[in-house]
This record gives sequence, C-alpha cells and structure tokens, in this order.
Amino acid sequence: MSHNGFLGQTLSSNGRIWGWVKDMSKSHQTLDLVPKGAVSMIIGIGIFSFFGNLLLLSGPLYMLQIYDRVLATRSVETLLGLSVITAFLLLTWGVLDFSRGRVLARLGSEFRSRFDHCLGLVPQSQRDRFRDVSRTRMIAWADSAERLVSPPIGAALADAIWAPIFLVGLAFFHPLMCLLACVAIAGTVGIQTIGHWIGRARVEEARGHGFKSGQIASQIDAAGATSLRTDHHRNLWRHWFDIRVHAVRAEAKGTDIQGAVMAVLRTWKLCAQSAMLGLGAYLVLQAALSPGAMVAATILLARASTPLDVLSAQWPVVVDAVRSLRALVTIFAQHPLKPDTIPVKDQSARVLVSSLRLSVASDSNSPPLNFEVQPGETLGVIGAFGSGKTELLRALQGLTGAARACQNTMFVSAEPQIFTGSIAQNISGFRTEAKAAQILNAAKAAGLADDVAKLDEGFNSDVDAALSAWSKDMRYRLALAHAIYDSPPVLLLDDPFNGQPPEGVHAIAALCEARSKAGKTTIFTARHPTALGSVHKLLWLDKGQNLGFGPRDSVLARFLAPRASQEPATQLDLAS
Repeated sequence: MSHNGFLGQTLSSNGRIWGWVKDMSKSHQTLDLVPKGAVSMIIGIGIFSFFGNLLLLSGPLYMLQIYDRVLATRSVETLLGLSVITAFLLLTWGVLDFSRGRVLARLGSEFRSRFDHCLGLVPQSQRDRFRDVSRTRMIAWADSAERLVSPPIGAALADAIWAPIFLVGLAFFHPLMCLLACVAIAGTVGIQTIGHWIGRARVEEARGHGFKSGQIASQIDAAGATSLRTDHHRNLWRHWFDIRVHAVRAEAKGTDIQGAVMAVLRTWKLCAQSAMLGLGAYLVLQAALSPGAMVAATILLARASTPLDVLSAQWPVVVDAVRSLRALVTIFAQHPLKPDTIPVKDQSARVLVSSLRLSVASDSNSPPLNFEVQPGETLGVIGAFGSGKTELLRALQGLTGAARACQNTMFVSAEPQIFTGSIAQNISGFRTEAKAAQILNAAKAAGLADDVAKLDEGFNSDVDAALSAWSKDMRYRLALAHAIYDSPPVLLLDDPFNGQPPEGVHAIAALCEARSKAGKTTIFTARHPTALGSVHKLLWLDKGQNLGFGPRDSVLARFLAPRASQEPATQLDLAS
C-alpha cells in the first residue's frame, strides 16, 4: 500500500470518528460517554505534543552545531554551552512527555469510569435499558475503545499530527531528503500493511481451531469418562488432537510470516537510514549541504517515521478500537437515558390483576385472570407444574398493564442468583451505606442469622465459601434476606418451601405472618401442603386459568372434595 493510500485511510477513519463525535454532540444521551474535562485534557495533550516534538529537534540541531561550529573552531566553551542547552531542552522534553503520558492514562481511565457509570445507570422508570444487549460485549468494546487514548496508540496519534514538522525540517536541509523520507515512510507502512493482510488469514484460522479444540475438550470433560465407551472416549481425544495439530500449524505459519515481515521491515529501515546518510554525503560533496546536516537528517528521518511505524504496526488494534467506539455510540443512541418520571414510589401493598392472560393458557378464548389482594393478606398460588404460577409472579414483578402493584416489589426466583462478595453485601444489595442492624434483622427474619454467626468472619464472610459449606436451601434464604432488607410492601416468592428443612419452613411461614401483621402483602407459589397454613387466600391455577380464588379453606374444600369427572391435567400437585 502506498504512503498516500495509508494516509488516505487514516484521514478517512479520522473523518468518520469526527462525524460520530459531531453526532454525539447533537445528542445529549450519547454525550454521557464523554468524561468531564475531556476537552481540556485533549487540548493539554495537543500542547504537550507540539512543544515536545519541537524540543526533539534539539538533538539534530545539537549534532548540526557540533559539526559546523565546534569541530570547525575547536572551541571547548562552545561545546560546553551547547551541551548544557541541549541537556536542559531534553530534560524539559522528558517532563512534557511524562506529563502527556499521565494525561493520556487519565483520559483513558476517565472514559472507562464514565462508561461504567452510564452502563449501570438505569432509572426506576427504565428497567429495560440495555435489555437486549450483552453487557459483557459492551465492556469488551469499552476495553478496546480505551486503547485509542492509551499509550502507545494514543501517544502515536498525538505525535503523528506533528510528524510533518520533521519532514519540513528535512525540506529545509534539501528537498531530496524530504522526498527520500516520504518514500522510506511509505515503504515501512506498506510492508506492515502487507504483512497484516497476509498473516490475518493464518491468525483467524489458528484462533478458530483453538476455540473449536477448547470447546471439544470442555464437552468431553462435561460428559465424563464413565459415561462414554472406551473407544468413543479415545476417538474424541484423537479428534481433539487433530484439531490442535491444525491450530499449532496455522499458528506456526503465522509466526513465520510475522518473522519474515519483521526481517524485511528491519532491512528496509536500515537501508532507508543508509540511503539518507549516503544522500547527505553526496550533497556534502556537491557543497549543497553541511556535514552536520547530513547526520541530523538521519535523526529527523527516525523521528518522523516513529509514530507512523507504531500506528501501522498497531493498525488492526486501531481498526478494532474504532469499530468498538462506533458500536458503543450506536448502542447508547438506541438506548437513551430517560429521566425518571415517577414522582413518588407507590408504597401501597394492594395488588390488582385485571384481564391478565398468561402464555401457558391453552385456549385463547378462555377467561382472563381477575383477582385482588388487599394489604396485609398472604396469597398462595397453587397448581400443577406448568400451570403458570411463576409467570404470574413475573407479571406482577414487571408491573404489566394487566398487573397492578406498588413499584417497590421484590421477587425471589426459585433458583436465585448470588453475586460474588460478602454475605452482608448480598443481603444489602451492595449498598455503599448499608446498615448493620438492618442486615441482621433481615437475616433473622429469613432464618439465616444463626448459620452466619457460626462463620469465622460472620456477615463479612465470602459468600461463595459460605454457600459451598452450607446446604442448598440456604441460597434461597440468603436471597430472601436481600428481598426483605428494605421491607417491601409486596413480596413475591417462587416456590419458597421447596427443599427447605423444617426450620426453614418455619422461618418463612413466620415471616409471612409478621408481614401480614405489618400490613404488607406476600404472594408465593407452593407445591408443599405445609405451606398453606400461613395464607389467607388461595389461587388455584391450571394452564393459566383460574380454577378457584378466595379464602384458603373454601378453595381447599373445593379441591379436596371428590371430583370423579376431573381430568388428570387439572389435578393439583402438592408433593414436594
């Protein structure tokens, strides 16, 4: 690729980035990604780069003065004065370069902090922000985009803008030297580009084979040697070995290509430096150049080509970073941050379900669900497997149009997710200002406090280590403690009694009674007969239809009454 072609791609990419920046400036939603003080930091980087590149001219100028003044006059005083001035200028350049690096690193960290803040910023009225987007992928995009402002790419981009200064210096010496420098830089960029283009296929091939081999190895380990026949197990590992051989060979070919490109590149650079020195010697013989300028020209060539060498070597990383930045801007534009329009959270414990249809309903013409739960009541939802019990709770959690409850509703899944951290952090929801008394009360209400007290570090114990030592039912009670930390008006529990020991059943039943006395509503699904002792009302579901709703005893009487014509599909499964 020619030098002009590379510069054209670079300018085109910069133009696209600038276009995205202008689009961001027109939209206040995507401006959230821009860290505060970014403009001043970019201006500071530009100032440091400008003066830093000017100060780098002190080396060639020092070399020029040595040949033209010191050696010609044999003056030690002149040599000493030039050396002191040059040392001061180079020391100043070192301070500026260090300061620029710190600003670049600060800009990158500020961008990541701002991105992390925007990623976690979801108001109460916009719970579904980034719902269909992988957070892991967005974090990977942010890691890639951060490299644009981090060394060495960020420093190379800042220096590339001022690289023409060195080319202008060569043009002052002689136009032929500037022309030779342009040819040398174009050749370096072209060799790097061709090397990336040739080696890209091998890299992708090695990466694909490596991923496939790792996937097969994981599948073999997951299957287990005991569940496979001996010959099948052996053949699978032979298949894995064949794929690994292809991956190693592709990687070796890619390494060979990279080594050949680096050898050609080093040879080209040495030839370019020698050609610059030879051209300078010829011009000296023609009395068109001084000996000092001849040596200084080689230094200017190295300084002019350094940032472009870095960018061409890191070009795949630059392209990936630009794509990641564009993806982030697009995602944030498609999922703008909307202000929270809910003035005051509804703290009423009343639950109203009107004309709600569940997806499990077999008949579209079947009557919808309609029922109401008053504050202080406990509702048990019963029914066979697949009757829609969990879907009903999720409808109440999501506050759909047919389900009306307060905003402060907590839902505990049958298989709750516990996050890495301490027990106290999981109970408080990782609040920065968690109250110890509130954590303790929630743990006591969930029947968890005695088990936590037996741990060496108590509530500060690592939750993963604690759960590995506890029984499986403790995971649910830990999630329950988190759900009741703020004492929500409405609590939704999916199959809370399943798998619980007697003490766990007693703790959850006592919690329902305590919430009822406090005027709060609890709704849970149940498959165990002992769970029905603490409820006021029952809802009997079958395939999304209401087979009975009302006081507990009346619904149970209907269920327990002989029903000779009852179909098997409507039988209630209360077995644990």
